[in-house]
Amino acid sequence: MFNIQKQIDYWINGAEDDIITAQLLIQEKRTLHGLFSVIW
Repeated sequence: MFNIQKQIDYWINGAEDDIITAQLLIQEKRTLHGLFSVIW
């Protein structure tokens, strides 16, 4: 059976990780890559 909450949690956790990665890239002056991560 398809567990909707499990799928929601998966996407939320992935998005949170992406935001953290983008912030670190921007802090390290990797602006182009950081902004791409935020937009994507």
